[in-house]
Amino acid sequence: MDQNHIYQKRTGFILSLLIKIAYNKANVETGFAAESLASADPGGRIWRI
Repeated sequence: MDQNHIYQKRTGFILSLLIKIAYNKANVETGFAAESLASADPGGRIWRI
């Protein structure tokens, strides 16, 4: 493995970590809206990926 590949892997890992943190933060802030949406959608079709 060359240095560039290792750097890209590390950058991708950090990026995914930041996205995960931002996503969790957004989830906490919109948790109430998400729960009301989930109760309006008992099958969970909105959140099924």
